Amino acid sequence: MSILVDSYELHDSSAGLRSGYARGQSFTPSVSFTLESVAIKGLKVGSPPSYTFNLYLGSDGLPTGGVLSSVTFVGTEFPANPTTGWQKKNLSTPYNLVAGTQYVLHCPSCGGNISNFANWLLKIAGSYSGGCFEDGTVTAYDATFRLYKASPPISIGQSAISRVNNMSSVNDTILQPLVTTTLKGVIDTVRVYVTQINHAGLTLKAGIFYPTTGLKFKCRSAAGLGVPALGLNEWPGLSLTCEDGDMIGYYWSDGTYGGGLLAVSGPGEGTDMYSTIAVDACTAGLESQFYALNWPYVASFGGTGLGDIDPRSPCKLYLGGTLPSKNMSRMRGW
Repeated sequence: MSILVDSYELHDSSAGLRSGYARGQSFTPSVSFTLESVAIKGLKVGSPPSYTFNLYLGSDGLPTGGVLSSVTFVGTEFPANPTTGWQKKNLSTPYNLVAGTQYVLHCPSCGGNISNFANWLLKIAGSYSGGCFEDGTVTAYDATFRLYKASPPISIGQSAISRVNNMSSVNDTILQPLVTTTLKGVIDTVRVYVTQINHAGLTLKAGIFYPTTGLKFKCRSAAGLGVPALGLNEWPGLSLTCEDGDMIGYYWSDGTYGGGLLAVSGPGEGTDMYSTIAVDACTAGLESQFYALNWPYVASFGGTGLGDIDPRSPCKLYLGGTLPSKNMSRMRGW
């Protein structure tokens, strides 16, 4: 997962990425961030080649100095004419962009031919003030682009480690309110430390919950985890959506009293956990009544993932330097 930071998405025309033609777009971030991936919007004609765009410092809309990083787009992965679409790729090496500094994404020689090429969508009367489209000279056009940074890590629940005590689910769904998420995002890995399994085939479920009224909580997302083993268990590859302030819950899915035990801390080390009474609440969209257990313990059950709430910070203002004049000359190689 990554976070969109800057973009220009308007278009009413296109420029062909073809052999013998240079193509590029300058931009000026309004915030400093580590550029991880880039997307451009286009369409393909025939079977176009791959296109490597280099990242440079910019000088009046044109690349200058050495290559800072690069990104390669696969021509055949664009949708076919007349359909258009975004293609997003990671940089060869993430690069730290500095607010107010101009950069250029530049393809020095695009490759392909008149029958096999990709079109890069752009706006003829461009309105992006932080740079412009260039084909070796600056123009009045602006090409479509999106700039992304890596998502921040998020966590929910507790560390799945061996602790001094044990707790049974007792056929209930248990919520842990002590560590809630602080970002919107996706929990992709859940971990649990199991100290005892009393029934063969016992499986675990996980749910992400948020409060509604009183001690009622609604399950935002849920997943079956599988059959746990004694000790540390980890389930990657999940997609449990969460919001700021959500908490994680779990349920022994065989619904049997004393089906298994989780490791918990000593009393007084956490905050009161919440429990249903003989209810599997780990079903997305289900609202359930919970009760305070009055057990200030820490249960070894939690998850990690990536957040995605950072807002876009579009580069609408050109910061520093001289804004390049936008040359209205006809573009070459259409």
